[in-house]
Amino acid sequence: MESRNETQIKKTKHHNHKDHDDGDSCTYNSFAQLPHEIVIDILSRLPITSLIRLTFACRSFNSLSGDPNLVNLHLSRSSMNHSTCLIFHSDYPIRNQLHFLQLSADDKLRRIHTPFAVSMPEFSILGSCNGLLCLINTLFPESISLYNPFTRDYLELPKNYDFQDQVIVYGFGFHPGTNDYKVIKIAYYTVSFYHRMARNFRGFKTHQTRQESEVRVYSLSRNAWENKGTVPYRLEKWSSPGILVSGRIHWVSRWGKFNGRLSRAIIAYDMADDSFHVITNPVSVSGPSGRWAGCNLAALDGRLCAAVPVAPGHGALDIWILKEYGASESWVKEYSVGVYYPVSMIRQEVERSVRVWRNMVGKKLVRVLCVLRSSGEVVLEYRGGGLVAYDPESGSFRELVYDGMPTIYQTTLHVVQSLSFALITLSLVEISFCQDGFCSAPSILNAQPLYWKVTQPTLSPSHLQDLPGFTRSVYKSDHALITPESHVFSPLPEWTNTLGAYLITPSMGSHFVMYLAKMQENSKSGLPPRDVERFLFVLQGEVTLTDTSGLKHKLEVDSYAYLPPNAEHSVQSDASVTLVIFERRYDYLENHTTEQIIGSTDKQPLLETPGEVFELRKLLPTSLPYDFNIHIMDFQPGEFLNVKEVHYNQHGLLLLEGQGIYRLGDSWYPIQAGDTIWMAPFVPQWYAALGKIKSRYLLYKDVNRNPL
Repeated sequence: MESRNETQIKKTKHHNHKDHDDGDSCTYNSFAQLPHEIVIDILSRLPITSLIRLTFACRSFNSLSGDPNLVNLHLSRSSMNHSTCLIFHSDYPIRNQLHFLQLSADDKLRRIHTPFAVSMPEFSILGSCNGLLCLINTLFPESISLYNPFTRDYLELPKNYDFQDQVIVYGFGFHPGTNDYKVIKIAYYTVSFYHRMARNFRGFKTHQTRQESEVRVYSLSRNAWENKGTVPYRLEKWSSPGILVSGRIHWVSRWGKFNGRLSRAIIAYDMADDSFHVITNPVSVSGPSGRWAGCNLAALDGRLCAAVPVAPGHGALDIWILKEYGASESWVKEYSVGVYYPVSMIRQEVERSVRVWRNMVGKKLVRVLCVLRSSGEVVLEYRGGGLVAYDPESGSFRELVYDGMPTIYQTTLHVVQSLSFALITLSLVEISFCQDGFCSAPSILNAQPLYWKVTQPTLSPSHLQDLPGFTRSVYKSDHALITPESHVFSPLPEWTNTLGAYLITPSMGSHFVMYLAKMQENSKSGLPPRDVERFLFVLQGEVTLTDTSGLKHKLEVDSYAYLPPNAEHSVQSDASVTLVIFERRYDYLENHTTEQIIGSTDKQPLLETPGEVFELRKLLPTSLPYDFNIHIMDFQPGEFLNVKEVHYNQHGLLLLEGQGIYRLGDSWYPIQAGDTIWMAPFVPQWYAALGKIKSRYLLYKDVNRNPL
């Protein structure tokens, strides 16, 4: 028989359960009653798998996972508690695969999902930093991406095309002082030229060449590449990618004169000020060239180390550690590793197929990965896929074998960071691929500026971006789809320092013009032709509009202006700005005139849409003087137009956010942010929003005039 207290407890639980159904159940449990600092401290101690699962448990925990304090605390504890793992990169059988092993806890490998597998089936790892992997497309090496393998956040960097027949050395890292991630590309290429010399009083030409270099740096905070000039040192290709220690990336130089003698040096690139520095090698390291032929750099416990082959070779090496960074005299020989042959190296079939190793580390026989602090063993990776732990006390070796290990692989030491790197940098985006790798979408965390995908579109489908002649653009008699890879920019007539791309013009059959205007520093607009009205909408940047009366108006992203026909005005900018502009010859009505209008989207009320689910805002008045209107229409993922529209109006559409499917006539088109559509009168049209975030498009529509 139940006691009165037990009955009361059950009633209380039942009452609370009913409340949970109406909201977020996490806010009602006792955990939520703890002080915020204690909750953050508890969560920061969880292993990666538990913390990831927790973000999907409820909205409250999901929002907590985005707390910057939790991000920093979890990252620091990951390092202190040795919460590191090995990323196994295998080339099997065609598409590359990633697996991970948590050294302190796992006895088997776990598969890592690669959402970019379709668009980038072949890749190499350029580095790991704070939970991020830097990947390069081995088929199209101008494509580089950042990827968090545990949150699946993924960012494709802007394209940076290379010279032909060049050698490139890479680096990737983060500097805490600037709070910025950077990717470094050092390109060496040959310049051929003819040199005229005097011989027997005649001029003749002799063919000569010289080596040039170029340093390009991608900054995540600016999301752009910059040319940083040249590098005065020749770096070895096999030392790429560089090793990050103390905010600097390190490579091994080719032979040259350092401190007055022929030797090699370690070249460091300072990520804070983009400068190069020379780090002197240990005295014994600067010996015969053979000793440096297979040397590799590594980072052990946050210190720079150099693994130098020694006699008799065959994998024997000394491991030197720079105890005090910046002090050359602090080089100390910490370990001496003898000769060892893993079983995997003996298998001939493995030795014949080491493509991942050949692509990444050249001819080095042994790589130093890390030190197991629990045992003091040094983890080594042998060419061909042999993972070995070396005990410096006993001089013994043991092979590390785990369930699920691929046959051919290369490992990368990876500090586990389970939280979204978009929150760490405040500038990343989450790229969400649909099934065939076609679409991309900005993060729901709003880390990027509004409408950023219009000004920095993904030229999709990504696996066809580099196919000559490919475009998604379509032009037909009653509609057109104009996609970003088809945009052609040229100087705009009557504008200064401004490039324009006309997207819709009367030559297509429209009675209006729609174009993009990219204004640069010290740029200024021109006036439209006589009797032409103008509507402009700011997609990126900030402009100053001076109206007929001389008043100045500052227009930011999502702001707009309507200028009546023959109204004197000017638009000026001192920085990069992108506008979308509609112009049409005004259809006059007797006793009706339009007025200048300046506004912003967020200040316009939501309007009723009977029978529809989308949200609608109209940016211009609906009164008779105005012969067109501009609509802003928002669709949540999965929402669609209920009406299959066929009407007399013309449309010009720019997708500002999201992705979806658009029916035009008898054709169905996948569209994404940055795409433009023209619709002639009476073309059947319908739209459905897809993806993970809302779709928003800007729509031109002619109104208030008799079609006769």
